[in-house]
Amino acid sequence: MIEEADVSRLMRAEVESAEEPSTRLNIDQAMTAGRRQRRYRQGAGIGLAVVALVVGVATVPGLVSAGGSAPATGQGLLAPGDRPLEPFSGQVPPADPSRIPAALETVDPTILYARFGWLPTGLGSVQYQAGLLQSGSGVFLGAHLAGQPPQDWQGVSVRLYPKGVAPAAPQRSSGDLATVAETVSAPEVRGGPASFVRYSGAPTDEVLLRWEYAPGGWAEVRVSSWSSGLDVQDVALRVAQALRLSVTEPVPLPIPVDRAVPKALRPVTVNLSEPLVSSEGWYAGIDYADPAAGEDAARRGEIVSIGLFPDRLVREEERDDPGVKVPPAPNSTIDGHQAYFAPGGDAVPESLTVYDVAGVTIVIDARHGMLDAQGTKGLFQKLELTGVTADWRPRLTG
Repeated sequence: MIEEADVSRLMRAEVESAEEPSTRLNIDQAMTAGRRQRRYRQGAGIGLAVVALVVGVATVPGLVSAGGSAPATGQGLLAPGDRPLEPFSGQVPPADPSRIPAALETVDPTILYARFGWLPTGLGSVQYQAGLLQSGSGVFLGAHLAGQPPQDWQGVSVRLYPKGVAPAAPQRSSGDLATVAETVSAPEVRGGPASFVRYSGAPTDEVLLRWEYAPGGWAEVRVSSWSSGLDVQDVALRVAQALRLSVTEPVPLPIPVDRAVPKALRPVTVNLSEPLVSSEGWYAGIDYADPAAGEDAARRGEIVSIGLFPDRLVREEERDDPGVKVPPAPNSTIDGHQAYFAPGGDAVPESLTVYDVAGVTIVIDARHGMLDAQGTKGLFQKLELTGVTADWRPRLTG
C-alpha cells in the first residue's frame, strides 16, 4: 500500500504512473507530487528526495548559441511577457577549480559528482540523485522551498548529462510541451562557452544556463524564481561557478550497507536529502538491482531498496487523518526494536520498517526472490549499525 512505501518508492510510483517515460513524462509534476507525498515528517516535514529525471535527446535548440528575443517571463515573479531575456551585464564570480575531466560514460551511484558551493537564501532542502533515472543514467542536484511546494516547482537545480546526451526542454505541470522562447549568450562558465535559454510555459521567471562540463558532456543549471526581484541569471551563474565537482568523492551514507546486500546485486540509484531549515529532515536511500536483469527490470521495481531517515513521534490524531502520511503502526519487533513487517506478494515487495535505531527509522523493501530466505529481516540484521545517529547529514552544500 502506498502508505507503507518508503520515500524512494513513493517517488518511483509517481513517475512510473506516467504514460510514457519520455517527453510525455512530466518532471515538474513528479517533483511537486513527490514532495506532496511526504510520508514521514519531522516538524513540518522531512525533505523528500526529488525525482530527478534526465530526459536525453540527440539534439535540442538553445544549447550554446545566441538567439533572438521573444516574450519572456521577466524578473522575479513577474508574469510571462513582462521583459525579454537580455545578455548578462553583471559581475561573474570566479569558478571553483574542481572539474570532471571527461564526459561521463556511465554514472556510478556511489560517487558524489556534485555539491552546491553556493545557494541563495530562502530554500528549504537540497536533494541529490545519481545513477539509473527514469530515462537513463544521470546526475541531479536540486534545492527547493521549504514546506508544501507550489503547483509548479520553484528552486535551483543542476543536471549533469552523460556523454553525447543533450539536455531536453523542461516539462510543465500542465503537461504542455515547452518550446524555446529565447536564447542569449552567457558569460563563460568554468572556462567554456555557455548560453541562457528560456522556454515557454514558465509560470514565474525562469532561466536555464547550459555549458559543457567536459567535451561532449552537458551541464545545466535551472533557476525558477520563488522571490520577487530575484535575478535568475545572476543566481544561475553563481551556482554554476561555485559547484564542487568530483569523480572520486564517495556518496555519504549514514551506515555502510554494501556488505549486507547479496554480492550479485549492484547499486543502481542513490537518493539523498539534506535540510537547510529546521522544519525539514534528511533522507538517505540506495537501490540495488541484478545487473544481469537489465535496466528495464530495475525500472519495474525489481530492486532491493534501503532507506534511512530520522524518527518522529506520531500523534494518534495524525493516524486518523487521511491527508497525513505517517509510518505504519508497529506489528512486530526485531533485535529489540519495534518494527512493521509486510510480507508482500508476487507484485508487491516485502517491506520492513524498523523504528528508533538510535533515533533513525530504517526501511527495507525487496522484490521476492532477490534476497535469501531470511528476506528483509535477515538483511537488516546484517547491517552495521554502529555509529548510526539522527544527527547525520550528507553535506550536499559547501
